[in-house]
Amino acid sequence: MVAIVGRTRMSSRGQVVIPKALREAAGIAEGDELEVAFDGQRLTLAASRPGQPLTEDHGTTRAPQPALRPSKIRADRVRALAGKAKWFLKDEDDSQAALAVLERYVQGKLHILVPDLFFYEIGNLLSLAVRRQRLPEKTALQSLEELERLHLEPVGLRGEADSALSFSQLLDISFYDATYLAAAESRGVPLVTSDKKLLKAAASEFGWVLTPAQAVEL
Repeated sequence: MVAIVGRTRMSSRGQVVIPKALREAAGIAEGDELEVAFDGQRLTLAASRPGQPLTEDHGTTRAPQPALRPSKIRADRVRALAGKAKWFLKDEDDSQAALAVLERYVQGKLHILVPDLFFYEIGNLLSLAVRRQRLPEKTALQSLEELERLHLEPVGLRGEADSALSFSQLLDISFYDATYLAAAESRGVPLVTSDKKLLKAAASEFGWVLTPAQAVEL
């Protein structure tokens, strides 16, 4: 039997990313529960199959607990971490799907978290749109006022450095983009983005990286 070996890096929160080749070889899918064991020299992971108890170091067993899935994080509302939104630039790709996500938020069906830099990024996008004559200045000001009235919940990105560096190296993406992945993973929520480069790098690896169109179905 040929062993498949991969390399990963642990974040400051003790999180590790299992390489895709190893997940596929082990038959591990998103939401599967894993048994972690340490024999004094080697730390191992094993998939927990339905009905199979997990063995504890002290010899007792515990029944498998429901796995925590990003889309099941809350019973009443689904949480999602949103990247740069296209809510105010209607001619952008995916703008209609992004608006549909926002509508679900307004209806109370979706709870949206945004990075603390989100508001500055939106302001910069709107300012650039005005300079390029894509939007009148009055419309940009109205959009900023609408954004404030939405009362989106900001989340800090500090403390995500270790995990972000791991994502950056694993997926060959910028540290900045990797920080969004780290923030979403540490909170157990999907990341919603229209960034094509980020989607290409991460969507096939992680089922919780979604397009706005996919997020509408949450």
